[in-house]
Amino acid sequence: MQYRSFRALNKSKVYGDEHGVFLVIAAAALIAIIGLIGLAVDCANLFLTKRQLQTVVDASALAGGRVLVFQIDTTTDQVRARMVKLIRENLALMNYSQQEIDKLAPDPKNSLPPTCNSDAALTSPLCIDISDNRQQVNIALRRTPSLHFLNVIPGIDKFTQVSAAAKAVNTKLEVVLVLDMSWSMNRSIPNPPPGCSDRLCAAKYAANKFLDMMLPFDEATIVTFASNYSKDVSPAVKTVPADYTALTAEERLANYANDARVEYPCPDYSSSISPPQPATCSSSPFVMMGDKNSATRQNFKNLINALDLYGNTNIGAGLYKARNLFVGDPPPNTQRTIILFTDGSPATEPGAYSGPLSSADMAHKAILQNPYDSVDTDMYFLQCGDRTLEENKLQLRQLGVPALASIEKRYVEYDKDTLFGYNADQVPSKGPNNNNYELQRRLRFMDAILEAQAAQRRGIIVYTVGLGPIDPNVYPSRVDDPYPASRIFYSPFQDGRQKNNAAIGSQYAEQVKEAFMALLANDQTRLKNPTVLPNPMPAGYSASYFWKFPCVPNGPEMVGKPEGLFVNVSDGNGLVNAFELIAHDLRTRLES
Repeated sequence: MQYRSFRALNKSKVYGDEHGVFLVIAAAALIAIIGLIGLAVDCANLFLTKRQLQTVVDASALAGGRVLVFQIDTTTDQVRARMVKLIRENLALMNYSQQEIDKLAPDPKNSLPPTCNSDAALTSPLCIDISDNRQQVNIALRRTPSLHFLNVIPGIDKFTQVSAAAKAVNTKLEVVLVLDMSWSMNRSIPNPPPGCSDRLCAAKYAANKFLDMMLPFDEATIVTFASNYSKDVSPAVKTVPADYTALTAEERLANYANDARVEYPCPDYSSSISPPQPATCSSSPFVMMGDKNSATRQNFKNLINALDLYGNTNIGAGLYKARNLFVGDPPPNTQRTIILFTDGSPATEPGAYSGPLSSADMAHKAILQNPYDSVDTDMYFLQCGDRTLEENKLQLRQLGVPALASIEKRYVEYDKDTLFGYNADQVPSKGPNNNNYELQRRLRFMDAILEAQAAQRRGIIVYTVGLGPIDPNVYPSRVDDPYPASRIFYSPFQDGRQKNNAAIGSQYAEQVKEAFMALLANDQTRLKNPTVLPNPMPAGYSASYFWKFPCVPNGPEMVGKPEGLFVNVSDGNGLVNAFELIAHDLRTRLES
């Protein structure tokens, strides 16, 4: 009996005592915790390495793409070397050891990385591809980071290798250069580029520099504008002002469009200076530039160098020809662009029939009532036609036509002693049609603005370059102006006068009109910060009022549409820099 109790007691002590089990559990848990901590550290290291490599290849791809665009004379091997150098510099900033840097991105002085589709890329940590046409850069970089826990697992390094890749795609440009060929372009220019003395030569030099910066896959066309390159269709009855009612809509459009022409690669007239047309003209008005020594580039330069001056400055006609060269939707990754260059403001010859309307009475009727016809160059009447009668009276006043006013008030007040030539018709003593030329001048502004906005509604970016001084003058108001402001206050059309005692080049009619050029480009920065304004400002009016054109969408209404730049320059060096600035603004896009 005592034996049985002894055995039972021992069994209870042996199997019932749990002291020390916690140590076993704690030891097992500690191993698991250490494993989890190690796994977390390793995962964090993998994530950090991935992020670092992605940052490095993104920066390198973007830099390589920009070098291809902005330094077109560099070879692809030179670009690859610069990309590797940038990788090495960024890895050093991330505290990678020199040994690790040399392993991942060997010094390009010794060797360049293989292309990514080569067999050598299978064993190389870095590979770089650059397309032959310089449009695309591909880069890939891989690394196996040091691990603290996972490396105890045999063969795990095959699954913990971190890689990153990036692609920089240089946006293809479809560019129309729209160049001013008016007579004023023969004037001298300060600080001309090499071999030049006048504005025309400087413009040719700057245009050729821009073409040099275009990539092989970019496409271009040259359009020029002046006035009456070919003879206008004349109305059956000629009066002063011209009776335009004798012309059909198509004839008026022809008179408007013949102030501009396509020069190359697919001229729309019988050209004696255009190089032979490429075969692609049957399908596209643009031609691909090709490499820097291509025959196409040389043809562009030969054409530009052969351009000559012709007449006045119908900017709207140039934009009309340019925007109609873009057909259908743009191809993927393509930016359509118009670059307008001029040294003045819109003007057409006195008595010429350029533009949809020529008389104050017809403009009066069209704006107050209905569109005069369906030609798209009459768009400004569509902008005015749905307003109230009082609002439309204001539109006419802003255009220089006093709505419902007596005939003797249809003029813009000037001191007749400051006028000469055809502008003298703007003084009251010249009779009932004295406002005709000023109205035509303002309508040419409207043509150009709405041609540019028609392009922008289709996603086309418009850049404007104005050569010469900004017109600092305000425009005289009318005796019947609806605003109780000073008689001399600002209008966005600014001054059309020409002083007979002013040196050539300082004539108001030919100075750059800032509000006009900024609105053409939809340069929102300049539109929001008007500079040429009345001083002092009339009481009760904001600065934005004085930059508002009638019958067209203005700055606030153009927000969200493609924004370009207006660049004003005063000399030859500035003109070259302006075209380079625009080339840089059409930037590289990164896809990763």
